[in-house]
Formats: sequence, C-alpha cells, structure tokens
Amino acid sequence: MELPPNRKVIGVRWVYKIKLNDVGQRKKFKARLVAKGYAQKQGLDFQETFVPVAKMTSIRVILAVVVHNNWQIHQLDVTAAYLNSVIDTKIFMAQLPGYVNPAHQNMVCRLNKGLYGLKQAG
Repeated sequence: MELPPNRKVIGVRWVYKIKLNDVGQRKKFKARLVAKGYAQKQGLDFQETFVPVAKMTSIRVILAVVVHNNWQIHQLDVTAAYLNSVIDTKIFMAQLPGYVNPAHQNMVCRLNKGLYGLKQAG
C-alpha cells in the first residue's frame, strides 16, 4: 500500500546465520527478517513495551498446589510467539531488500503481526 501522510517507514534487514553440527561443520544456513525497531516513536508506533515473565515465587506456588492436589503438570514452550502476536498499532515497513518491485518502488508493507526487532516484540 502507499504510505499514509504523517507516517514513517520502519526499515528492515536480513540477518544471516550459519548453524553448525556437533563436529563444527556447516549444518544449514538460516535467514531472518528483522525490523529496525530503534526507529519507532513512542505514542505513534507503540504505546508501551513489556515482556510477560513469571516470577519464581509464582511458579513455586503453582507447583505446591499441583503437588498438594496430586495433579499432573505439563510444560510447553512457544518458539514463534512473537511472530504470532497481533499488533494493535499501524506499523509500516519498507519493502524487503532484494525484493523491491521496480514498478511499485514507493509502496510499503503494513504489518499485521509481530516481527523480530519491533518494540512490541520481546
């Protein structure tokens, strides 16, 4: 879409990493698209930032209740939680480096979900 008036574009960049196996040989190449979140302005691109983290005392209380009631407990880790979080403000991102459409160079991307590097991400 075209950039609305009085709005700034957040830049993006590719971050490359080489994953190694146990012996130190190249296992695979990874690429991640990261937003340049340092360009975001508070009040315009985001309202507040926080990362929900459980306190150790809360975990101990939950475990004590589980043991007392003889319940089962399961643990899980959501590795893509930042990428699945919905953004509550309108954020406009520049076209991806290397994928700019020559016919629409002035267009931008509007983000609907979180992206690594944003203030809304952890």
